[in-house]
Amino acid sequence: MKLLKKALCIGIDKYRQFPLNYAVSDAVSIADILSMSEYKYEVEVLLDQNATIREIKSKLQNIFEMNPDEIIIYFSGHAVIDKYSLYLVTFDAD
Repeated sequence: MKLLKKALCIGIDKYRQFPLNYAVSDAVSIADILSMSEYKYEVEVLLDQNATIREIKSKLQNIFEMNPDEIIIYFSGHAVIDKYSLYLVTFDAD
């Protein structure tokens, strides 16, 4: 039986404040690895201006509706942590 394996790789370098240098290349590298024949993930990639909250939610909803056997979500970018939570900073975050 073939497993349905999905991955979403997100990388954001071009933040308005505090841009990064290697988040996009890291996300692309992980996507390339997961796409290899020995891992067999169906991979979607969102980079920089395409990594908005709307696009990320849409891609995640589509992935979860497929009811895959395995899911990997890879995020390379900024995050904010408070006492109880961790928040990923999307491209369009304020």
